[in-house]
Amino acid sequence: MTARVQQNQLLALIVDDEPFFRTVLRLFLEQDGYRVAEAENGIEAINVFEQLHPDIVLLDISMPDMDGFECCHKLHSLAQGQNTPILMLTSVEDERSINRAFAAGATDYVTKLVLLPILRQRLKRLIEQSQLQQKLLAANQQLQL
Repeated sequence: MTARVQQNQLLALIVDDEPFFRTVLRLFLEQDGYRVAEAENGIEAINVFEQLHPDIVLLDISMPDMDGFECCHKLHSLAQGQNTPILMLTSVEDERSINRAFAAGATDYVTKLVLLPILRQRLKRLIEQSQLQQKLLAANQQLQL
C-alpha cells in the first residue's frame, strides 16, 4: 500500500495485477493530490477497502483469484461501497464486458488507453457526484427526523 498523508486529500484505491500500471496510476494520482492505496487482486482490494474506505476505486477486470466483475459486485454490496464510485479501468472493451461491469455496480468504465487528462476529468466528476449524493442522503435523513 502507498499513501502520502495530508489532510483533506481524497483516497483512491488502485486495483490491478500489473505493477507497472499501478505505478503509473499512483504517480498520476499523487501528482493530482490524491492519497493512494493499492491492491493487486480482488481479495486484497476488499480487505483494503474495508480498512481504509477510499473515496474512489479504479478497478481492472482481468486479475487472478477474483476478477474485477466479482470484486466490483462485492465492493458495491458493502455498506460503504454503495456510495463509493467504482471506475472500471481496463484493456477489455467489448460490449459484453461493459454491460457486465455496469451490472456489477461500476459507476463508469474506460479503457486503459484513455488519455490522462480525460481520466482526470472522469475522476473529478465521479467524486463530485458521489459527494453530492452523500449530501443529499444526509439532508433527506435530517428532513425525516
